Amino acid sequence: MRLVNLIFIIALTGVLFGGCDNISSSGKEETTYVVSTKEEMLAALDSIRSNTDASGQFVIDIAKSFPLESTNINAALTIMSSSNEKKTIRLSGTGSLFTVESSATLTLGNNVTLRRCPTRLHSFW
Repeated sequence: MRLVNLIFIIALTGVLFGGCDNISSSGKEETTYVVSTKEEMLAALDSIRSNTDASGQFVIDIAKSFPLESTNINAALTIMSSSNEKKTIRLSGTGSLFTVESSATLTLGNNVTLRRCPTRLHSFW
């Protein structure tokens, strides 16, 4: 399996409310997860990785900022925040925050910032 480094695709997405399963504009089933913690994010990513329907699309709606260790993406995933407040997912260790497999996509939607460098990096200057 070939892995590629994260390439940012910036796209404005609509705000999703309500149920977990929707049909996207492309006609594919779309599953939405709302997460507030690292543990919820990891559970959502595990659920996405174990999903056998590779043709589906997934949305993770970030409700709060949190740290996250390096992880792999193996599906069509949009990470966004439906609130007007900006949220940050920051790398809690070393390496890449996300590694996107060659058959997958990662779209960064509204009000979400990915930060690779921990804030303690400034102490090295």
